[in-house]
Amino acid sequence: MSLQEERILLESKINGHKRNIELKKIEGEMFVEKARNLLSPYLDFDELEADKALLAVQNVSRLSAEIAHLKKEIADLERKL
Repeated sequence: MSLQEERILLESKINGHKRNIELKKIEGEMFVEKARNLLSPYLDFDELEADKALLAVQNVSRLSAEIAHLKKEIADLERKL
């Protein structure tokens, strides 16, 4: 593989990771909104759906870790350029 082809391949991987980060951010924002709605201060205590809110928060945490991993991979790929 030529240097130019390798560079193009690395750049496409970087761009793919950046797109994935943006998609995960959007997904994370949806989970944050869901947790906010489930734990609304306008609900009575017995109306709160804490289990579902906990699941939404866990998904936010998972997405945050995935985004951090993708950012590390991007940094590694950029060093190879």
